[in-house]
Amino acid sequence: MQEGVTNVIRHARANRISVRLERTGADLMLVIADDGSGFNVKTTLADGQGAATLGLRGMEERAQAVGGTLLIDSAPGLGTQVCVTLPIALDKLAIRRLRAIDVVKV
Repeated sequence: MQEGVTNVIRHARANRISVRLERTGADLMLVIADDGSGFNVKTTLADGQGAATLGLRGMEERAQAVGGTLLIDSAPGLGTQVCVTLPIALDKLAIRRLRAIDVVKV
């Protein structure tokens, strides 16, 4: 969640941000949405450079490490919505993977 909110503050020039956390079956879903400048997701991720790209890739890696998913919906001028879905029950291996990624990133 922290990385998503930080991205909004640093890059979006948004007036509003919403953060929603809800349980959906066996998963937790975190949705961060803003009314900011938005961006072309495909182009930004393909570029592979810059702080925004690194932040988004890091979020994706952490979600995948524990069996989750990251979806980004954005377009220039239309704001951004980031949705992270994570399984509620994490096994020991998933927790170790997540800790290893955090240690490497620090």
